[in-house]
Amino acid sequence: MDTGRRQRLEERANTWTHLVGLVCSAAGSALLLTKVLPTYDWRIWLGVLTYTCSLMLMFTTSTLMHSLPEGEKKERYIKYDHMAIYLCIAGTYTPFLMITIQTEHSMLLLAGIWVCAGIGVLWKYYFTGRYVIWSTLIYLLLGWSALWVWGPLQDSLTGAGLVWLLAGGAAYSIGTIFFLWRKLMHHHAIWHVFVILGAACHYVCMWQYVFA
Repeated sequence: MDTGRRQRLEERANTWTHLVGLVCSAAGSALLLTKVLPTYDWRIWLGVLTYTCSLMLMFTTSTLMHSLPEGEKKERYIKYDHMAIYLCIAGTYTPFLMITIQTEHSMLLLAGIWVCAGIGVLWKYYFTGRYVIWSTLIYLLLGWSALWVWGPLQDSLTGAGLVWLLAGGAAYSIGTIFFLWRKLMHHHAIWHVFVILGAACHYVCMWQYVFA
């Protein structure tokens, strides 16, 4: 198969996989917002809005980027796509650290995660496409920073909640293997499937244990 045809097929698969993720995240976000509608706790509203908006932003930028033809606009959306990953990591952490744990250490960690996410956004704006392995490692380290508050998480979540939380992290982490495995046909679409799985696991944890 020639390179051009392979690229077109892969980009089509990349677009459709994260379009599915976008539709599912939009529906899930609507349900989650409906669930918290009766509450007047500003922390719950801030947590759910930050989480849902960052999740949909990640799937939206990815879907748009992969659907665009090669050119300047696509290059711009590649930046947006990579920047949105940092925001989604921080957005996913927000409800856990602000609602589930609610300790001084968790709030300090949350502030640190958002600072790191902001630095990551700037990094991707200026260096998108460079230092790919290092960038992936930073995503992973930021994603697993919850280990700093593992004790309070164990106290705040039930066993099943922790399983869903860890399963989501594992799905994202395993997916990075395929993200970096560039010689494999449809490696990026496979990575997208793992992203959807990771997001789904974290959504279940949010629904059943964070915004219960």
